[in-house]
Amino acid sequence: MADQRERWSIVDALSHSRHDWMNKLQLIKGHLSLKKYDRVKEIIDEIVVEAKQESKLCNLNMPSFAELLLTYNWKGHLLILDYEVLGEAMDCSGLDEEMFHFTTDLFQILNQNIDKKQENHITITLELFKTENNVRFFYDFNGILTDDKTLLTFLEQYQSDAITVQQIHFDTYEFTLMVSKS
Repeated sequence: MADQRERWSIVDALSHSRHDWMNKLQLIKGHLSLKKYDRVKEIIDEIVVEAKQESKLCNLNMPSFAELLLTYNWKGHLLILDYEVLGEAMDCSGLDEEMFHFTTDLFQILNQNIDKKQENHITITLELFKTENNVRFFYDFNGILTDDKTLLTFLEQYQSDAITVQQIHFDTYEFTLMVSKS
């Protein structure tokens, strides 16, 4: 599929980031005014966890892949993305372009083949094994696929010297994929 890379200007990226921070601050202010201090603490804890995850993602030396994940939800897609990085940071630069293209193509197919009236989520979990110099990417989808044949065809025909794609679980409402270095 075509390269869907969109380059953000520094001003655009800062504008989106500022917007996200303003939303979080408004949420905190609202709960403070309602004297819901426990909820304020939870929100702050969530922000800290999110910031740590962003830092771990950025430290993998995968700038294209990291940019895709960090900015994806800014673009108003029908598919909501979450991600998590488990393990110690390591250099994954050799997988950057391949994972960017695979993930971009997967997202494009999903956005074209999901029920637009439902909430559709995908979570990407990166498991880092520094001692083995290995990484695995898990893609967990929950939602409703309107056409799973297009996705299955993409997954069956996907070929790469750098990565291996395995279907762990697949049905109309959820699937799990594991992608690892070849």
